[in-house]
Amino acid sequence: MRLSFLHLPFTLALFFSSLAQADSKAFQTGIEFFKQNRYAQAIEQFDRALQQGDQRAAVHYNLAVSHYKLNKLQDAQKHFRLAARNDKFYSLSAYSQGLIEAKRDRLQTAIRYFEQVRKDSPLYARAKRMIAKIENEFATRNKPYTDFIDGSVNLSFGNDSNVNRANDNSPRNISDSYNSVYASISLPLGKQHTGIGFGASYFNLNYSTLNSDDFSSLRASMFYKTRLGDWKTRSTLSLSSSDLGPTALQDTTRLSVAGSKRLSRDASVKLDVQLDNIRSGDVQYDYLQGSRQRLRGAYRTRFDKLRVDARYRLELNNRDDLANQSFSPTRHTLRAISSYRFTPRLKTSLDLAWRSSDYPAKGTNPGRTEDRLRIAARMQYRFNKNWLLEGFARQTRNDSDNPLYDYNRSDVYLGVNYRY
Repeated sequence: MRLSFLHLPFTLALFFSSLAQADSKAFQTGIEFFKQNRYAQAIEQFDRALQQGDQRAAVHYNLAVSHYKLNKLQDAQKHFRLAARNDKFYSLSAYSQGLIEAKRDRLQTAIRYFEQVRKDSPLYARAKRMIAKIENEFATRNKPYTDFIDGSVNLSFGNDSNVNRANDNSPRNISDSYNSVYASISLPLGKQHTGIGFGASYFNLNYSTLNSDDFSSLRASMFYKTRLGDWKTRSTLSLSSSDLGPTALQDTTRLSVAGSKRLSRDASVKLDVQLDNIRSGDVQYDYLQGSRQRLRGAYRTRFDKLRVDARYRLELNNRDDLANQSFSPTRHTLRAISSYRFTPRLKTSLDLAWRSSDYPAKGTNPGRTEDRLRIAARMQYRFNKNWLLEGFARQTRNDSDNPLYDYNRSDVYLGVNYRY
């Protein structure tokens, strides 16, 4: 089953071991083995303590936990029942037996045990969360497979003031209106395997006049989601193909691994790495093929209706390059995003990003460094759980020690999004 945190609060067992009477030598030895994760040896010592007349609930409880650690659930449950005869161990044993029944997929029986945890117990709130998780599990099993399919379709109309990202003195510094379409879908293997599946996405950007700058990309992927300790992880292998104007641009194989961890109710961190292998789709773009690695760290916190994200990304490139010019920059990006929800339907965000790029020398070309500053504002209005209207505006300033690569750009669009 998908229920998480099926672990026992065994540290409480060590605390309760000091109750009632002085610990026997066998019991103390068992505790030491337990702390070292040597559960089979711990069981031998706890059994010896019982044989020597130490019938305390603490002995039975620690013996039960040791059996649980070795997946001997029937033996564990036997000793939890014996420990529960002591009032101080009643709620702790009831909670533990609920975990065993949940692990056995006997969910109704698990609920009955969790309901026995008393309100004055430190485990009461945790038992309530387990009941909620089990009830959600029942609801999940009754859902049709189509409820687990996720995706969206977005249609936007906008204007780009500098399509070619040329400097202000260049005749190529041309603006144009455009429309774009983005569609994605995520398909899990099944209701019981929602952490594994397939995905696909398509993006098309179509300019009104500058058709040579039209861009499209098609991506197919496989994903695997799991939990490693306190981390939620997602690993993805994807293949994509893109076109620029009428010409194939490049094909990319990407392996990405991302993990997120909640630090508190209002704060979390995320780490992800992307490894790209890039192949040109046409001989004229051979200088761009090669490899790219990206590493990003992010921190998110919330203050009531305000959410703040701080991010850093390192990018390394090893492209084929031209004989006299490098296209393999090392990049550092700092980014801050603040989002504020005015109402349940209306949300705004402000996005500020600074990127430094260092292009190494190549041949007689001394290389160059660039600093790019972007500021963007976004407003979203959600009509219902499926439909959303979005307005977006962004200003970009790129400064380079080579004036040919200085440019300004503004980009605005209005879009509608449908999520299913």
